[in-house]
Amino acid sequence: MGEKAVYHIKVVKKSTDTSIKTVKVDNKIISETDGKYIATVYDKGRDTQDTEIEITATEAHAKIQIGDGTEWKQTPATKTETFKDGNRKITLNINIQAQDGETPAITKVLEINIISDDVSIKLIKNGENVVTKYDSETHTYKEYISADTEQVSLSIEANNQYTTLKSGETEGKPQISINNISVKDQEEVDVKVTAIAETGRTQQYTIKLLRKSKCRCITYLCR
Repeated sequence: MGEKAVYHIKVVKKSTDTSIKTVKVDNKIISETDGKYIATVYDKGRDTQDTEIEITATEAHAKIQIGDGTEWKQTPATKTETFKDGNRKITLNINIQAQDGETPAITKVLEINIISDDVSIKLIKNGENVVTKYDSETHTYKEYISADTEQVSLSIEANNQYTTLKSGETEGKPQISINNISVKDQEEVDVKVTAIAETGRTQQYTIKLLRKSKCRCITYLCR
């Protein structure tokens, strides 16, 4: 009588799952809204800035493509994109391919926007004179003007080119000029300037125009 052998055949059905588990940009999880992932990163004030993308599929055997025409990768897939040449938005497709290779791949859009939160001032000038006296606690600049000055013209420049400056009815990006400020017969004039970042963050600055004393008295000591 011949020997008998028992063989076990394991049938494994390949997954058709094309869902996305997580999308991360610079290690921050981004939620899906209407089939689109929208991320925001802060501008670091450089000519170029890298941002890191990580996509994890729900099914461990699914393949991921970050950007049309790029390499298909196993989950989790990563990619580095670079903001450069003044570009403030990166848009690319996330394609997910199921394990079975027959289920149609799904595509989601990832949009990454870079915005500035910078409300700092780069430069203030009174005519050609740079205003340097600054109190960081009160956000106040001081400029001393000569005793006979009747008008002052200021130019203010923000540190970031996407920051808006506003003073009264004057508004500009990233710099403004405030001309013909009357200081006649006044010992002190305050000029208010508000810096508004792309994020909506604001900071108000005060520029104090202070008149120098006319007194040139000389005291003689008699013996």
